[in-house]
Amino acid sequence: MSPLYSSCLPGRLRTLLGPWLLAIFLLAAWCPRATAQTPASPDWKAVDEAHRRMDYPRERALIEPWRDRLAAHVDWLWRMARLDFDEAYQLRDRDGRKQQLLRRGLEYARKALGTDEKCAKAHLYYAMIIGQIAYYEGNEAKIRVSYEVKKHGLRALELDPSSASAYHMMGRWHYELADLSWIERTLAETLYSKLPDASFPEAVRCFKEARRLEPDNVSHGLWLAKSLLANDQRHEARKALEAAVKIVPPDAAGRRDLEEARKLLARLQ
Repeated sequence: MSPLYSSCLPGRLRTLLGPWLLAIFLLAAWCPRATAQTPASPDWKAVDEAHRRMDYPRERALIEPWRDRLAAHVDWLWRMARLDFDEAYQLRDRDGRKQQLLRRGLEYARKALGTDEKCAKAHLYYAMIIGQIAYYEGNEAKIRVSYEVKKHGLRALELDPSSASAYHMMGRWHYELADLSWIERTLAETLYSKLPDASFPEAVRCFKEARRLEPDNVSHGLWLAKSLLANDQRHEARKALEAAVKIVPPDAAGRRDLEEARKLLARLQ
């Protein structure tokens, strides 16, 4: 029996309560250690490492079992949006799973935004997913969501200026809107009033920044070259492509971009 309490109790009461107080004392000492052994969240480092390796089955195995406990937690929600978006991005357009993954990822991103408006990743994946869905639905859809994509893309960069993905997305935003034909632009302004300002020079700036932050991403180089060509900078576009085709992409989407970069470079030779 601990001397801390044994000296403060009468002898008979000490005899009766001693075993109970000792049990409570031992339980209190044991509980914190037991709690510390029970994780409160997934191993985010392992989750992010699996994502970096594009081991999406492993990533799902690490994160999905936490659905019941973390379904309202922003760190879980934006990672689920990221997983669905990046897995969808590896699929070809005709694969029916692509749209399913994008729409489910959109719900995760929307919930993440509702949970924490200051989460840069929530803004990023929300903007990327609605932009990607609109890309497959056509120009009218791209125009319809253009202001929303811009709003969340700029907010993502404000919160995280080191995000190559956010710069790439804003580069695509400028390119796609600047590339609209006169007929498409006139129709869009009839339906949706004035379009947001977009330009090929700004697309070039965004893709250059994305490439600076992620020099080994072939997609940044390809889209930089496309933007340079649209901006009548043929020589610079060829240099960007020559650098891009030296990259060995680790995923299916990157390999598709590499093939496109090689074909575009061949046309410029």
